[in-house]
Amino acid sequence: TGRNIFEILRIIDALQKSDCDNVVTPANWLWG
Repeated sequence: TGRNIFEILRIIDALQKSDCDNVVTPANWLWG
């Protein structure tokens, strides 16, 4: 339905990283 599951997972990972480690993730951030 027009949603990219990998983009949604990337956003969730970035939000969790920001919350757990008290850091800011840049645009287009990727884990690793």
